[in-house]
Amino acid sequence: MSRINLADMSVTNPYKSHSRKEYDPLKGHSGTDHKADIGTEVYLDFEVKVIKTMKQNQMGYTLYAEDKFGNILVFAHCQKFIRVAGEVVKPGDTVVVTGNTGSVTSGPHLHFEGLSKAPRVGEEGMKRLQLPYGGYNFDPVNYLKEMATPAAPSEVDLAIKSIKEAGLINSDHKSDEPVTFGTLAVILNRLIQSK
Repeated sequence: MSRINLADMSVTNPYKSHSRKEYDPLKGHSGTDHKADIGTEVYLDFEVKVIKTMKQNQMGYTLYAEDKFGNILVFAHCQKFIRVAGEVVKPGDTVVVTGNTGSVTSGPHLHFEGLSKAPRVGEEGMKRLQLPYGGYNFDPVNYLKEMATPAAPSEVDLAIKSIKEAGLINSDHKSDEPVTFGTLAVILNRLIQSK
């Protein structure tokens, strides 16, 4: 059995393509298809939490996971389930095993897609209800590149330290915690008022 990082898999059917007649002509393919032999173990460079596994008519054995930003990741046409809902999959651990299940498969491969709660710039037209989860599709290849190249910790740590020293955020805020838009608005407001 072989293992591969999803980011290193060859894309055989890209995001928003129109290669199948079943696709919505305004939206196209909602994810990417990646070439893989049946039984290939696929892993990621980042942690995810499994939120649901289900066997679907069209997509076969499908695993839904959530990343640390709340994005829903969909892995379809899997051979079998090796993870259960609630399980946290660490970087480098196998998330899924590729297969050829479901009624809309053209051969062994992994279908991968992502859904966010809000649209990404340039991808507003890709809203869909991906049962049991809805959201806005985004380009999976770009997403994997973004997840593989995090901001340099030293830059983030220095910025957080400066903001803490200026009294703009609580001193107990950790540098790896996301800052919400609301928190950012408060920080900017404090900066404006301090001038």
